[in-house]
Amino acid sequence: TGLTDVVHVSMGSNHTCAVVREDDAGMPVQRVYCWGRDGLAQLGPNGDGTDQHTPIVVPGIDDAIQVGCGGANVCVLREGGRVSCWGQNTEGQLGIETTAPTNTPVQVPGLQLVSRLSVGQVTAFASRTDGSVAGWGDNELGQLGIGTTGDTALSPVPILASGIEVTGGSRYGCTVDAAGDVYCWGPVDDT
Repeated sequence: TGLTDVVHVSMGSNHTCAVVREDDAGMPVQRVYCWGRDGLAQLGPNGDGTDQHTPIVVPGIDDAIQVGCGGANVCVLREGGRVSCWGQNTEGQLGIETTAPTNTPVQVPGLQLVSRLSVGQVTAFASRTDGSVAGWGDNELGQLGIGTTGDTALSPVPILASGIEVTGGSRYGCTVDAAGDVYCWGPVDDT
């Protein structure tokens, strides 16, 4: 209720966020609004730790392009190819070189020129304008595609040198390269 001119929307485990185009003193801006459960800081600085049944704005972001909700975290692709994240961070899913949670949007260091963002349960992936793909977060089952398992990437790590679009779920990731070929990674189930 109350949201118009929505540009993008994403749903997490118990919360939802949307990028909304607004007019601010004659200047077009794109802000992020979130609602739902807020027990782990996933609604941002205006959340108070209780469930929010109506959208609340996440302050400090007026250049959002795309939003991605994870289990209890949020990442936003911003103009200029930067990414900011907030919320739960037990597995490094905020990409900020610590596992401490934060309700304040923090820019993912070293990650630039992002063209597409995908946020999974406890992982996040970014396609960059140079065609490369990076990921961060939980890698217990190999869901980052970096050739190992059991590690947690607290900051973005290269996955592939070629990928124009990437998506991630709770246990897997996939990308499409410029030739239209699909590459996926994660645990192999024998059954």
